[in-house]
Amino acid sequence: MGNETLLDERKLMVESAVMSLLQQVDLPTLLSMVSGGQDQFLSHARCHWVGHGFTNADFRDAFRLIEGRAAELTPMERQ
Repeated sequence: MGNETLLDERKLMVESAVMSLLQQVDLPTLLSMVSGGQDQFLSHARCHWVGHGFTNADFRDAFRLIEGRAAELTPMERQ
């Protein structure tokens, strides 16, 4: 396997972890996670998402995906 394939597989694993998480939480919990910020999310995720070999970059990518989903569910009012 080339490095590109491994990176694609890692990205899919991160996306799968995020999708699983999103299926387990309600909107208020999701918004609370996002409002807690990236550092709080990373601290929590490192303790609970173990055994996947996720790197700090993977956890940051996961948080960005979660932020994106929260933004989709709570669009800002246009003025």
